[in-house]
Amino acid sequence: MPNWCFNTLEVTGPADKIKAFAQKAKGHTSSYNSFHGESWEALDDVRVAAIASNLPEPGEVSDLSFHALCPVPDLVRRLGFDDYVAKKTAEALGVEYPGYGGYKWQTENWGTKWEPDVSYADVHTNYIQYEFCTAWSPPIALIEYLTKEWPDLSFEISYREEGMGYKGGGTYSNGECLDQWEGEIEYEDEEE
Repeated sequence: MPNWCFNTLEVTGPADKIKAFAQKAKGHTSSYNSFHGESWEALDDVRVAAIASNLPEPGEVSDLSFHALCPVPDLVRRLGFDDYVAKKTAEALGVEYPGYGGYKWQTENWGTKWEPDVSYADVHTNYIQYEFCTAWSPPIALIEYLTKEWPDLSFEISYREEGMGYKGGGTYSNGECLDQWEGEIEYEDEEE
């Protein structure tokens, strides 16, 4: 079970770009072929090949799907989420192992290991606000990617991770980070 990072993301810009972004962001979440249920040693190459020969079923639809905005490559989804399983699957299929499974890909490309748990999405003409939780850390890598993909939009994120006691935020626009800050959460000492 991870520590949850609470995030608020505001996206601002021209009405047509905001509408296009909201439509793109609402999509299927990432999904992976599953090799669970038996120990890896019990899976023979034929069964592994049968499972990995097809893409997994799409994940559920979310108002803010990281996969819809920055898609996980099909090969990674076919090989599995876990790095060890992905390597073994690539070996069984006789394909080149990309060096990671979905866990590592998502962490490197989104800044967090899982899709967000969205609690609030509010779309207006010139801005969108999302409130969501991510595992362990904010999705800074995704925001850096999005500001390059959507140069007409501005992205402002604020986050707070209570378990490790840190908070921060940043503003990104036209492919650049304009402002970024991070600090410790200050808790009031309990009076005895």
